[in-house]
Amino acid sequence: DVYKRQRHSWPEELTAEYVVSAVLSDHPLPANLEAQGRLAAAVERARSGPEPAIVDMPEIAATIDGARYDFRHADSGANWFVFRFHDGSAVFTTDEGNGPTDVQVGLDGRFMTDKVQPIALRGTWQGDDTFVVEYQMIGQVERGTVEFIFEDDVAHVTTREAATGTIQSAIADRSAD
Repeated sequence: DVYKRQRHSWPEELTAEYVVSAVLSDHPLPANLEAQGRLAAAVERARSGPEPAIVDMPEIAATIDGARYDFRHADSGANWFVFRFHDGSAVFTTDEGNGPTDVQVGLDGRFMTDKVQPIALRGTWQGDDTFVVEYQMIGQVERGTVEFIFEDDVAHVTTREAATGTIQSAIADRSAD
């Protein structure tokens, strides 16, 4: 069938006519100043990230600031956690059995990277009692969210791993300390 033969030869013909001839050419492509300007602007936008957002903290943020929450079961992956809120960021401290680890959490719409851990985090308040932390492991595909719902002296913690779809839930109680 002529149509099938022609259709299958189109990629080879296009490759030979345009790609191979461009690769074998002794002349550079002509300058495209408009495209170079668009590329430079896109690179600058990516470098600077989104504009910082103004963060309104709900009343509960002051209540949980510095309070330690102990997980009820060891299978949660961590023993306890603490949030400390500052202007535009937070420090999340947790202990997974190797001693406390602090990581920075951006609160202004921007991810914050940690100098020690290969992770970037940003958090948003989604209502008066729900704090959601987005995480991205640097150099890996692993990313997801950790949702903290604070209710009286209890935190309901749900982790959602985006790549695998894994969901884990745990309950942590506010420490009496």
